[in-house]
Amino acid sequence: MFTNAHHLAEHFPNALMRMEQSRDVGELVGFFADGAVLSNLGAEHETRGADGARHFWQAYMDRFGEVHSHFTHLHMAERAVILEWCSIGKHNDGRPLSYRGISILAFDPQGKISEFRAFYDSAAFVTTLNSPTR
Repeated sequence: MFTNAHHLAEHFPNALMRMEQSRDVGELVGFFADGAVLSNLGAEHETRGADGARHFWQAYMDRFGEVHSHFTHLHMAERAVILEWCSIGKHNDGRPLSYRGISILAFDPQGKISEFRAFYDSAAFVTTLNSPTR
């Protein structure tokens, strides 16, 4: 699918942004190898393969009322890309959302993503509990 890290760095962010607009995960799922491993800080466990990628990205979209990512930096290696990003939008309850992070994408010799790992500022997802006043 991808001949090198540059192609992956160019096409993946655009597909992710289209997914955020359409809420259709299908195009993005097509980027992943059959045995791909996906994880992020908010997931209880890794997901694997095409079904895992579909579940991973649908769970991502289901977290938000709306979300828009902007990619700020990219770093490339022979078979991997690191993307730095900022996302803004709204939680499902309408509260505003803004957070930053990185995604690490490794790809196999066939050009499909074999590993996807996301690390981000999880403070944007912490619910503040109001303590009773005295």
